[in-house]
Amino acid sequence: MTEKQPIHAALPIALGLSALILFISAGISLLLDSFHKSVDAGPQNLIYHTNPAAVLQACGAVLANPQAAGFPSATNGIASIQGPQTGVNPPASLPAALRNLNFEFMTIQGNQLMIYFGGGFGHWGFSTAPLPGGAQLQLIPGLWFWSEFGLPPNPAKVKYYRTGEWLIGGGIIVTIAAITVQIYRRRISALVERQNARFCVPNVSV
Repeated sequence: MTEKQPIHAALPIALGLSALILFISAGISLLLDSFHKSVDAGPQNLIYHTNPAAVLQACGAVLANPQAAGFPSATNGIASIQGPQTGVNPPASLPAALRNLNFEFMTIQGNQLMIYFGGGFGHWGFSTAPLPGGAQLQLIPGLWFWSEFGLPPNPAKVKYYRTGEWLIGGGIIVTIAAITVQIYRRRISALVERQNARFCVPNVSV
């Protein structure tokens, strides 16, 4: 009968440390995904959950008569109003499709109306004309989405938290392996001790 060798004591410890690293990595990944999801939420809402035709129609009405929509006279060629994101109620005469947007401010320069959202991490919004540079996407003819930090992923396709979930799953598997190895190691050690005791010949005094 071949004697089973005890498993090295370092193996369950190594597995336990590996599981700890996986759980820490999962926590970091989940925090990063939570941050990315919160950053993407605003731009995603404009692209995927806002009616671009209604926004474009409202922009056209404002451009046709800015003062009737509540804009002041232009200063240095630019007229602007603040929005709910700054704590200011937009003009009551502003078309509802625009008034209901939680925008930071709007500007009119010539025949271009731009709607700004965001703040410290950058701005994004709508424009009735393409911008000379930067990330932008034509939603329908005459209306563009633009962003200072790139286009957001499609919420129907991106899988937030997937990496973190995989890391948690890996940590659980490795933890179970560490416990199993430790139990197996103890049983093998006990078996070896019993075998050694069985073949041990006691000293006989003459």
